[in-house]
Amino acid sequence: LDLAPPLPERRPRPLPVLGQPPAAFSVTSWSADGNWLAGYDDRLRIVLYSFPARRYEVLPEEGQEVAWLRDGKALLFLRGGAVWSLDRPSGATRELLAPQRGLSFTRLSVAPGDRELVLVVEPSEGAIGLITLK
Repeated sequence: LDLAPPLPERRPRPLPVLGQPPAAFSVTSWSADGNWLAGYDDRLRIVLYSFPARRYEVLPEEGQEVAWLRDGKALLFLRGGAVWSLDRPSGATRELLAPQRGLSFTRLSVAPGDRELVLVVEPSEGAIGLITLK
């Protein structure tokens, strides 16, 4: 949606696609260079959309709340209530942070500069934490 025109003139446009799009695509992040969207599908697989290629890429990794890091090479996401990272060039994943027993992270947001995360912890959504990445 182009936000520049006045409100009455704004019209959503579907993403241009070559090939078959996934049945559902919940977008959670836009890459810093503007070329990619990241999110997940109805089976909780990580999905990327490339604007230059006009294609979806469904990854074998499962996760939600997918967020690009500024370098465009790494993504953070939630899986099983923990924070994970995915290295795009190699496809390697690793767990970065697990919550305390009986809790789970349900939302994440990456700060500008990629050094800090804000995490929402459940069962109590009143518990919001800040973590600094090294």
